[in-house]
Amino acid sequence: MKKNIGLSLLTGILLALALPPFKTGFLAYGALIPFFLLLENKRGGEAFRWGYITGLFTAITTLFWIGLVTAPGLAGMLLAWPLYIGLYAFLHTFLLGQLAKFAYAVVPFLWVSIEYLQSMTELAFPWNYIGYTQSYYTPLIQYAEYTSIYGVSFWVVLLNVLFFVIWKNYTKRRIAVSAIFAVILLFIGPLINGLYVIPADETPERTVKVSLIQGNRDPNAKWNGDVYEDNFRIYSEMTQKALVEEPDLLIWPETALPFYLRSKPTFITRIHRLIDSSHTTLLTGTMDFVYFKDGSYDHFNSAMLIQPFEPIIQSYNKMKLVPFSERVPYKNYFPFNFLKTAFWDLGIGDF
Repeated sequence: MKKNIGLSLLTGILLALALPPFKTGFLAYGALIPFFLLLENKRGGEAFRWGYITGLFTAITTLFWIGLVTAPGLAGMLLAWPLYIGLYAFLHTFLLGQLAKFAYAVVPFLWVSIEYLQSMTELAFPWNYIGYTQSYYTPLIQYAEYTSIYGVSFWVVLLNVLFFVIWKNYTKRRIAVSAIFAVILLFIGPLINGLYVIPADETPERTVKVSLIQGNRDPNAKWNGDVYEDNFRIYSEMTQKALVEEPDLLIWPETALPFYLRSKPTFITRIHRLIDSSHTTLLTGTMDFVYFKDGSYDHFNSAMLIQPFEPIIQSYNKMKLVPFSERVPYKNYFPFNFLKTAFWDLGIGDF
């Protein structure tokens, strides 16, 4: 029991230390080895249970930041996210039963499939992929241009499998040497590609000066319609000071304008007064809406790009909301509809 908990906890800690902001992504290359050892003699429900526990340790050490915003959101995520790791553990041990040691050839595919599953349904949470551990190793991950984050995750899990093979077969010279050779190739290949893709001369052809404006507004108070004017005044005054530095781009934060900007032509006009004379582009967070032919509508948390002397506003609607924190999943179904009504009302943030 103590050994199982130790292996489970070790995987959670190693993954936490491998993810940003820590620059120790190399820890991810062996973070799954304790997990593999844990699952060796497990089957069915027992495997799922220990997978869930491992997922819980991982979630606690990597997703605690959600609690800084909402305690119920953190509780929901700690209950839901480990289910994915439990499912992986169940399938991992099933493959071991069917394929024995050859199952590890399938493990990288299985892990990435579970990560892809995390991006689907209303429980979608693509924030915690193992591939993100390599964020600081840019020469090694240039192939992500073609594979996306899933390719990086596949590469990291494959390294775990190879190091696990070396661990288990260190007395069998032929197997161990072959695995070591494969590890070397896995580093040399991406590195050569990265050195080829990244220019040797990093001197940019041109530079872009960006001004970040942070009004530091109370996130609850600013949703009151009576303070829209005061909120805009703060960002307007800060922007006027920033324009002295002649930036190319101004960036206001998410929901800097806590209303439907497209329906407020007066505010759009005032924004153009700010940016037209300086020929500076503004990227701001605001709210947006879309009307459908049947008379219904949908609304979004959006980012809008406003360019000087340009009446057309470009926009991007946020696609992935943190379950239980920014959105109550399956809020029209029991028990989530009950929870939302009883105490989990996220208010205007629930879209």
